[in-house]
Amino acid sequence: PLLVTGTGLTMKDAQKVMYNRIQNIIVNPSFCWYILFMKNPTLISLIRHGQVHNPEELFYGRMRGFGLSNTGYTEAKRAARFFSKKPLTKLFSSPLLRARQTANEIAIFHGSLRIKISRLLNEVNSAFEAQPMRQIESQDGEVYASADPKFDQPYDVFNRSRRFIAKILRQYAGQHVAAVTH
Repeated sequence: PLLVTGTGLTMKDAQKVMYNRIQNIIVNPSFCWYILFMKNPTLISLIRHGQVHNPEELFYGRMRGFGLSNTGYTEAKRAARFFSKKPLTKLFSSPLLRARQTANEIAIFHGSLRIKISRLLNEVNSAFEAQPMRQIESQDGEVYASADPKFDQPYDVFNRSRRFIAKILRQYAGQHVAAVTH
């Protein structure tokens, strides 16, 4: 697994581990060779939702009602234009409003493409939801600090992502799928 444990692992440490692993994959010539010569690769485009309207500057996490700002709609439309020239088999979205709004903009360019909601793409479930962002920033962005098992740890997010990717590889092999997430 990418992250063996989340216990005591700060957000920055988790990002470093993931960045180092990604760099190893990118520079690994045998892996690149495999990708270049796959006969029918599956392409998964992961898209982050646009900027959120958040005038109170809260860590909104999974809170309902946090939609796109005007800038966020502009970003979503820019992503939609980019993907308008890409043949998409399926478009997935996190269940949260901001992700669905971004996915809707992309779907406009793909007439018959319906958006499939997947909880596997959901935002991190954190004990800091609804707290001021300045509080999280004072902790170096650490949103995994809770030991309460009802909240996510980095390995929970990784495992959800892994399950989503495995599902796509099984159901949409050799096709291009897009997913709007966080």
